[in-house]
Amino acid sequence: MKQYKMVIIDGVIILVTCVSIVLFLNFVVFAKLKKGQTSDSLVTMIQQDSAERVTEILSDKEFDKMKENKPATLDEYKKMRANKADEYGRTPLMWLAYANNADNKFTLESDAKRVPMVETLAAAGADLNAQDNDGWTALMWASWSGLKDVASKLIEKGADLKIVDKKGNSALLIAAQAGRTDIVKTLLDKGADRLAQNSSNKTAKDLAEEFMKRFPKKAEDYKSILALLDAPVVQAAVSSK
Repeated sequence: MKQYKMVIIDGVIILVTCVSIVLFLNFVVFAKLKKGQTSDSLVTMIQQDSAERVTEILSDKEFDKMKENKPATLDEYKKMRANKADEYGRTPLMWLAYANNADNKFTLESDAKRVPMVETLAAAGADLNAQDNDGWTALMWASWSGLKDVASKLIEKGADLKIVDKKGNSALLIAAQAGRTDIVKTLLDKGADRLAQNSSNKTAKDLAEEFMKRFPKKAEDYKSILALLDAPVVQAAVSSK
């Protein structure tokens, strides 16, 4: 009888241990893996650089498939999908402007592939100046990620250079901090305020100098940015009649 009790006790211990491991994996390990993922098919296609599928998702075919909470018109459907925000307040346009590629080659490839999608989402009614929970716009994400062509297209479509995040950082300050020389030049050419300060009273130049010390391997990028920020502002000549 004692042997049976020991077997039962051992079985219970093994069962409890297994359940504990499963719960740990589900709530801790797998939860972390899922955190960076999205269930939005539109965002998934954007991250896969599939411009064709993005267009399809915003088409009448997908609209006709809807059964619940269906908007009254196709245009309303497109606008709803283009502005659907996740738990972090990030819209598909923000995800489009985000890239986390260590290889510059892949970043450049994504940049080129995503420009047409900016056109598609803008035409669908995406809010170019929407801000996520941290106050970041799509232009800020592009400035951080180094997507120069995406940033240029966003500005062309009407993205506001003056918007700041919760720390007072504009797209220019973010680009200067990230060491994105081409984007800093683009923003300055489009009229971004080089003297604007964030909540810590730091300008784009201050941030470039600060992060050059933190990341000496990118010193040349920061030096180029500082040269751009120190260059005299060229104003268009006014012709007199």
